[in-house]
Order: sequence, then C-alpha cells, then structure tokens
Amino acid sequence: QYVNISFLNDCISKCRFIRSSGLCEGIAYSKEKKACLIAVNGNNDDEVLLNGGYHFLTLHNCSKDREVERAHNDPPELHAFPLLDEICLVEFYKPLFVSGWSVIAEIRNTTSVQWCLLNCAAAMYANKCSAIYFIDGNCVLLERMHYPRIYFPRQSASVFAELLFCEASIG
Repeated sequence: QYVNISFLNDCISKCRFIRSSGLCEGIAYSKEKKACLIAVNGNNDDEVLLNGGYHFLTLHNCSKDREVERAHNDPPELHAFPLLDEICLVEFYKPLFVSGWSVIAEIRNTTSVQWCLLNCAAAMYANKCSAIYFIDGNCVLLERMHYPRIYFPRQSASVFAELLFCEASIG
C-alpha cells in the first residue's frame, strides 16, 4: 500500500513502474484516503474485494503515446478549475504539427487559454474533449482520433494543449 497519493494517475504510474516484473496487475485507489493498493493475482474466483471508497482498475497494455512528437514539450502542469471542482494535468505542445486530433467544436471570442481549457475539461466526458487549440481569441476543442497519422497543423502564435487527466479536487 502507498499512502499520500493525491491522484489516480500517480497510483497508475506506481503500477506501471513495477508491472514489467509481474508485481502489478491492477490497482485499487481511494482519493478520499489518498491510498493506492497494488493488486497481484486474485483469489480462485478472480474476485477483488474492496473497502468503501476504492476504485479498481486493471492495466492490460501500456505503451508510449507519440513519444517522438512529445519529446521536447515542457513537463505537464496542474491546472485548477474551481467552477468544475476539478484539477487537470495539462501538457503544452511545442511542435507545429501534432497528430491524431479531430475538431469537436469551436468557441469564438474566448478570453484566455485557461477559459479554453475549462471548456474542454467541462466537455471531457460528454464530448470526449482532450485537447485545445487556442489562437486569436478562438478556442477549438479537440478529441483524440484512432488514426494518429493524420496531422493537425497549427500556427506558431497559437497554443496547443492536451488534458492528460482530470480529477475531482478535495478541499
């Protein structure tokens, strides 16, 4: 068991790190308790017994996502969205050609990148928004495509950012 784990993504990262040695088949995570449990092979009935407040996930396949394209990006940043009571991990892209994105919607007269990110976070589950393209007060909401070989060109004066994950903030 790991304690003081603030985000589900951190718990998943612990599992990914030891997965190659066969020591992690999944995780049980409680945001309220900030606890991460590493799961190995289950009992004879393949049951996972959890206390209240825990969520269980299994990791089937882990692979690097567009590693070359993302190589020169700065480390992801945490962004708080009090209106949604969420915190999101956001990665800002440096390349002018990014692959694997499709336009969901365009919002004109957007005042800031943060407002654009807020709109994407709000549409994350209903509309699968996972990235934004912001230029000249226009906010383009994007979803991931299954065919990453199609490139999305962007202008040098623009901002392209991916919301890697969002979680409810506590306190």
